[in-house]
Amino acid sequence: MVALYPGAVDEARKQKPSIPLVGNEGIPLHDEIELEKRLPGAEDSSL
Repeated sequence: MVALYPGAVDEARKQKPSIPLVGNEGIPLHDEIELEKRLPGAEDSSL
């Protein structure tokens, strides 16, 4: 996990009301999680 953005989906929903309030299994959607997968041999592109 790279970052957690509390309330990001709530903010996005203001611009795009079609974003659902709940996801699979009735889980409320409020926050956004940023994930990163590092690949073997890949150069660091964050320079």
